[in-house]
Amino acid sequence: MQTDAQKPAKVIKFNLHCNGVSIRTIEELQNNFNIDDVLVYFKTNQLQKWLQNRHYDEYAEKVAKLKPDENDMQNIKKLSEIFGLHIDDSMLKEFELIKQYQEEKFKKLGEYSKLQESRDAVRDDYFKNYTNLLNEIERYPNDKERIKVNIDIIAHEYKGLFDMDYRRVFYRLKDISPLAIMCFLMNENTREYFISNKIPLKPADDKETKDKINAYAGRHGITKEQAAKILGISLNINSEGLTMQEKDTAEIYREIYMMIESENFKDTLGDNVISYDKVTDQYWKDLVLKGKRCMILSMGYGDIVRPQGEQGVEYKYDDVHNKFIILDGIDYKSNSNTSELLYMVV
Repeated sequence: MQTDAQKPAKVIKFNLHCNGVSIRTIEELQNNFNIDDVLVYFKTNQLQKWLQNRHYDEYAEKVAKLKPDENDMQNIKKLSEIFGLHIDDSMLKEFELIKQYQEEKFKKLGEYSKLQESRDAVRDDYFKNYTNLLNEIERYPNDKERIKVNIDIIAHEYKGLFDMDYRRVFYRLKDISPLAIMCFLMNENTREYFISNKIPLKPADDKETKDKINAYAGRHGITKEQAAKILGISLNINSEGLTMQEKDTAEIYREIYMMIESENFKDTLGDNVISYDKVTDQYWKDLVLKGKRCMILSMGYGDIVRPQGEQGVEYKYDDVHNKFIILDGIDYKSNSNTSELLYMVV
């Protein structure tokens, strides 16, 4: 009979935490893989210990061959490959830009502490940094990853300034970088400044246009707004009862609508806008796999979209039109050979 001293030591298991989720299995790690979290666990050797404790020996051996002091980007790419995941270059670039910004920020904080800067100097630097983020978007109007990172920093660290400045920012960037405007819509913290589903749009007011819209709507059994969209007629703002800020947002909302409806919109944004115009014959076409978030820009009347693989969920024209909804992957259904789905990867 074994004594207590002879008994093998019990292995104490611990969980990883990625994306706010407690990770117990390799599948949970794959589903919640977060670059920041995994990199920290890798550098502190906790990732390898976790794999060994849970007898994922093959994974542990591969992780052990990596060197923590090597380039973070390369290690993240190798780690994602080890766990059977694909991290594209655009995601890595975003991570690298965020990391650079954080390092510069910590350096600044150290300088403030060391030099005991005055409030005025700190305030001036705050305004300067905000302006620099916008200037950088202007300098790189087609660099989607850089724009997304800068907007995210503005949303989290300069929200007070942006609250007062969003209108000027929109009109400053709308011609220089339509891509930046789309990126503001992709960001859950800034989209509310530029669109509002509570603000109604109405067709133009002249009698000839009204008659044209009413006749088309009556023939096809659709709303006037849908008829205006199909006929390519621009919409005006129904501003009755709106506050001044709501009117500003409504005007921006209309400008964005007109931007997307313009003939050169797709050419201006190039590969950042993806289109699909095939008939699917009542079947769901899986366009984008789950795990890649997409913003729907427009689609044809009668077409349907849903998050990839989600049974029982359907977004029709009225659910999508002018709302810029964001889906986790895309399934698409269309029976029209004249319809076109436009979307952007977030």
